Amino acid sequence: MNKKHMLSLASLALISLNASEFNGYSYFGVASMKSTYQELYTFTKTQSDDIVAGDSVKMESIATSPVYTSGSIIKINDYFDFSMDFLSTLKPDAVDESWINETQNRIVQNNNSDAMYSGMVFLLQYKITPKHRLVGGLDYRLNSFKRYNFEIGSTTSGSVYGVIEERSSTLMGSFGYWFESTTAAKNDTRFMANIIYGKPVYQSVQNTSASGEINMDNESGYNYDMTAYAGYTIFDGVEIGAYTSYSFMKRDGQKIPNPQDPSQMIVWPKNETELVSVGLKIIWNFNQ
Repeated sequence: MNKKHMLSLASLALISLNASEFNGYSYFGVASMKSTYQELYTFTKTQSDDIVAGDSVKMESIATSPVYTSGSIIKINDYFDFSMDFLSTLKPDAVDESWINETQNRIVQNNNSDAMYSGMVFLLQYKITPKHRLVGGLDYRLNSFKRYNFEIGSTTSGSVYGVIEERSSTLMGSFGYWFESTTAAKNDTRFMANIIYGKPVYQSVQNTSASGEINMDNESGYNYDMTAYAGYTIFDGVEIGAYTSYSFMKRDGQKIPNPQDPSQMIVWPKNETELVSVGLKIIWNFNQ
């Protein structure tokens, strides 16, 4: 065997060794999440003196709530890993919400609101190298928005409307890029980052203010998510670190006739959601 062949075999052995060192890990984290939710709708019919045909009404709600995250990466072989990530709001923050008629530059409604966010992401990771991965899989989101203590114009009508809840569930096909600098909890410092794009394949939105069984199912829209993490091994098998994440969700909305009164439309406005989280994680890896 000549030196060139010996060098090639040694290189292949080294690549195989590096790949086999990347075993799985699990994690748990807590964070503070700032959520910004916006709705925008242009009315085609006059509703009142405050809203006439052609007026555009915008709502924005900003809240900060604690969330937890958990998950793991499971090694399948030297070419593939499988990751699972979970997120949920621990305690929603109640905030004030204002509905602004941007055409007339006036507030047409005030109310309180809170929001619960949860999600599950399952991704198959193809390792171009142990550090650089292409990922693809499914992402499920379940969001719940509650509104109450309504003030419409100068009239407080909370006792009439009570609590209105909107529930949105989305299943997305997702793909993107994932970076792992080294094996978790086995080296001094480790970095992780990813960017993932999601496209809804199933959408269901229900609102308790509508009479009967009303379901909005327009799948138009998209998501993209980014995460960056830096951690340090405190002892073999355990790592602590800090992370930040950004998520953007856009939905094109939908309107359908009210089954109780077809002359009236039930509207799910165009909406955007931004989630920004900063938190801490503990990671453990006792795989050999």
